Amino acid sequence: MSGNSSQVSDGAAAVVLMKRSEAQRRGLPILGILRSFAVKGCPADVMGIGPTVAIPLALKKC
Repeated sequence: MSGNSSQVSDGAAAVVLMKRSEAQRRGLPILGILRSFAVKGCPADVMGIGPTVAIPLALKKC
């Protein structure tokens, strides 16, 4: 078995972001609104906890 084989949890996604006016010009439906974002890194030995800090930061910006 390969050391980098896919897990059951692996997946893929895509997002297209544009101004509301551009979506309207193209006749595309507004499916969501991006109100805020935040980025937070963490040391490699505690990988996976970044969202526990980034989510509250993003919510404070709303």
